[in-house]
Amino acid sequence: MTTGPVTLARFAVLAALVFLISSQAHAETGIEKAQKLVDDHKAVIARFMHPTSALDRILCTKTRRYETGEFYLIYAFYFDGDRYHSDLRFRFFEDGSLDSVEVAGTSTWIKPFQASDLALKAVTGLAPPPINERVIGLLKEGATRTALEFWLRSRK
Repeated sequence: MTTGPVTLARFAVLAALVFLISSQAHAETGIEKAQKLVDDHKAVIARFMHPTSALDRILCTKTRRYETGEFYLIYAFYFDGDRYHSDLRFRFFEDGSLDSVEVAGTSTWIKPFQASDLALKAVTGLAPPPINERVIGLLKEGATRTALEFWLRSRK
């Protein structure tokens, strides 16, 4: 068998196609990217939710994709020896970037973000200037959930 220019050209085209197909097959989907975001930052998310509790584990309990390509994931966060759990609904755009975070339920009387909101309200007056006006506004509103959204969006 000879390796002429036509054979080399065919090999190059075939190699390029195999490379393209394999790279597309291994490309991270929006849902995989979203799941990775939640899994990589579960400890931080848990601290925002229930700052005095110990996180045991998380579990994705529901995934739903809309016709627009947007989707949401509901995660259950289990705390303090599985004594209680709280659920969050993470809404994402089609590419896996975060849209919003919502409380989807809890088995305790202290709602997710409630303790953090109270603590942040208590220390807002102690924040040294100059702190971003938007952050101060969020702290005064007790918007811990929104602060978590900012944190997660910055973790691309």
